[in-house]
Amino acid sequence: MLSVNKILFPVDFSERCQSAAPYIAELANQLRARLDLLHVIEGGSHIAELRRQSAAALAAFARHIPHGMYCPQTVALGDPAEAIVRYAKTHRIDAIAMPHGSNSSLSHPASVTGKVLRDTACAVWTGPFTGRPRADRGPVLCAVDLEGADEQVLSYASALARDLRSALMVVSAVPARAVAAHAAAANGGPWHDHSHLSFELSRIEAQYKLDELLQSMNVSAEATIETGTPEESIGRAAERTGAALLVLGRGSRAGESGGMDTYELVRTAPCPVVFCPPRPAAPVCFWTEWQQEEHSQQADSSLDLVSGLSR
Repeated sequence: MLSVNKILFPVDFSERCQSAAPYIAELANQLRARLDLLHVIEGGSHIAELRRQSAAALAAFARHIPHGMYCPQTVALGDPAEAIVRYAKTHRIDAIAMPHGSNSSLSHPASVTGKVLRDTACAVWTGPFTGRPRADRGPVLCAVDLEGADEQVLSYASALARDLRSALMVVSAVPARAVAAHAAAANGGPWHDHSHLSFELSRIEAQYKLDELLQSMNVSAEATIETGTPEESIGRAAERTGAALLVLGRGSRAGESGGMDTYELVRTAPCPVVFCPPRPAAPVCFWTEWQQEEHSQQADSSLDLVSGLSR
């Protein structure tokens, strides 16, 4: 199961925040998740009075959300991005849902959404939320890059589609120059040397690799390959399929949280975008001296055995 039990909705009382409230509230309802409301004040004079006013405004905001009066409401003090990340970590939030304006730049150093996306360890939902997250509006579209780090995002998207009772589609982008190069090579053209295409696939190769990935993970989805840059290809696929949601990974070419292409895709996407949680870090193992010595002796014994068999 996806296990989204808690969703955090940072509230800044802006127009885009007001417009996003019905979508985010319905999303929490569909996922049967608790919705936490957080407003951050950055400081100023008369902090106590400002907190009181902010708490009253947050309560009024909650009353306009279905069942919002039952949502946990918190007013925090400090840098907005840092406060949001800290709240998410302290309260074990599974997803942060925060809209961005059509004129905002997620790649700007001062962007709250960009900083949250960079620093948090949970999923981040963003976009110009409109309407309601109804499954019958379209499928969940998952973008993968076929570079060996797709299991996390595909697993997350598959569980999300299941919980939202939506169809799942998977898309991967092949650069146009790679397609042209492979076509020229197949026809004996000047690009017969494939050494400079070591990380690029032809459409046929990409389709095969994508089908193989879905089969290995036992995921049922319609798979498609698009030609062009990732942001153009994925955006085009989202538009063509009428996707209700676009799922991206973090730390990969199709969903690098610090990449300009990703921010452009989020800005122009026809639907909300969710960045799945990053892959958990491998646990650090601390060995004592006697454990290290024992491991070294075992490794030496294995080498002796292999050496004896080879003679």
